[in-house]
Amino acid sequence: MDNKMNKDISLKSKSLKLACLGKLITQNVLLVSLMIVSNAAHSASAVKGYIDRIAKVGDNYYASGWACQTGSNASIKVHLYAGGAAGAGGSYFTNGTASNNSETGVANACGSTGTNHRFKVLIPVSARSAHAGKKLYVHGISTIGSGNLAISRSGSYSIPAPPPPPAPTLSFGWYPSTIISGETTHREWSTTNADSCIGDNGSSVGTSGVSQENVQTQGKTVTMTCSGPGGSVSKSITLTVLPAIPSTPSRPSGSSSVITNQSFTISWSNVSGATSYQLYKNGSNVYSGSSTSKSQSIPASGSYSYTVKACNSTGCSAASSSRTVTVAPPPAPTLSFAWYPNIIVSGDTSHREWSTTNADTCIGDNGSSVGTSGVSQENVHTVDKTVTMTCNGAGGEVSKTITLTVNPALPDRV
Repeated sequence: MDNKMNKDISLKSKSLKLACLGKLITQNVLLVSLMIVSNAAHSASAVKGYIDRIAKVGDNYYASGWACQTGSNASIKVHLYAGGAAGAGGSYFTNGTASNNSETGVANACGSTGTNHRFKVLIPVSARSAHAGKKLYVHGISTIGSGNLAISRSGSYSIPAPPPPPAPTLSFGWYPSTIISGETTHREWSTTNADSCIGDNGSSVGTSGVSQENVQTQGKTVTMTCSGPGGSVSKSITLTVLPAIPSTPSRPSGSSSVITNQSFTISWSNVSGATSYQLYKNGSNVYSGSSTSKSQSIPASGSYSYTVKACNSTGCSAASSSRTVTVAPPPAPTLSFAWYPNIIVSGDTSHREWSTTNADTCIGDNGSSVGTSGVSQENVHTVDKTVTMTCNGAGGEVSKTITLTVNPALPDRV
């Protein structure tokens, strides 16, 4: 009986072991089949894409197209190479993600329902500088490790050249640009896009600066040239130096007293550096010119003050000290007029004599003009005679009447 029991236990143990072994074999077969299915699925999915163009937008260039992992809705990264594909002499220079909105046709090509498979990647200026003219290659980066393949039309487009460097600019000037001889000025300059500048003496100066303040006595033109990657620029600037204002003239000379309408001259000394003079009478300008004298005539009596200024292109000096001219009215004319002799005997002769002061004209008794002094003809007179002379001058008029007395002749003696 014990033997039978032991035999049954042994049979049950073997059955249990066989059942466990069968279950293990079934699990391993299932795992292997899943792996086979998974590997088959992976081998069926690959990177796919297409380069549409290299397009300029503003001052920049962009590579655009689409890329995907077939059978996947997820967006993938793209890597950009110049001069060849990755591993085939290409140089990596930037990356992006194909995550922009894409069309149904792209989804169909990718075998997915995803709508974000487009890319637009900026080609940096540094890459354009380093790889200008080289062919562009775009690799899609697999999300499952199936291979980072170069997408279609890789090697069809050339990387554009970089933009030319900007031209340098130069701001350059005198401060101030116009001075009077003996004053000071300086130069200031600043640049953009310049690496070096050469001053007027041929020496190198900074790309910005301020020169030393210096006294200048004559005009000066200087040139500065600055250079940079974009070329060179030159600018010439001119300093205008005006002559110093002349010194103040000395006091004018001339008559200190005259009569109305009498011509007189005001004169002054020449002043170094002066090109013209201004003469003032009681503060009003009466002459401007290069002469150092001016004739004057004043119709009204009074006191008149004369000053003079020395001038040039810069300006005029202060007024000189004044010369005062007193103008008096002209004196009244006087007339000396008489018969010589003034008493005679009938049949004798007599004449007239006259002289004047401050008179310009005289009118005799017959209404005719006579000189302002003179002696009439000697004539015989038999009757008394009265005559008048009138003389005129700036100071007025004077008249004088004189009478010749003629006495009867004495009778002859018997």
